[in-house]
Parts: sequence; structure tokens; C-alpha cells
Amino acid sequence: MPERRRASRRLRPHDGDFFGLAPTGRTFEVAQMTIERFRDGRIIAHHRLTDEASLMRQLTDDGAAPSRA
Repeated sequence: MPERRRASRRLRPHDGDFFGLAPTGRTFEVAQMTIERFRDGRIIAHHRLTDEASLMRQLTDDGAAPSRA
């Protein structure tokens, strides 16, 4: 199967609980890379890298991770 690359950009509202952080209503954008390997037309490996630090900076006032206490 030939190598294929795709890119997309999505903006989302923070309208639900997210790892203990209550909804803020803020719109956020996060960089994410996904790599999938295929064999015989089926996904055999899936890896995702997300810029979680940037996401938390956008959803919190100080960029600190939410408390899970």
C-alpha cells in the first residue's frame, strides 16, 4: 500500500468533563499526530501523539493540570 499523508484542522468547544476539568466553554485547538500501519487492508498498529501541554494551557487560566484529588 502506498504511503498516504493527510492533515486536518479542527476547533472544538470544551463542553464536557475532560480528565477532571469541568467544562469551560472555551474553544481549543491541539496538534496531534497519528500513525497507523496496515497489513492486508487492516490496521495492525495505531500510535497517537498529542500536545497535551498546549491543550491544558488553553483550558486553564494558569496552564496547570487539573487536580485529581
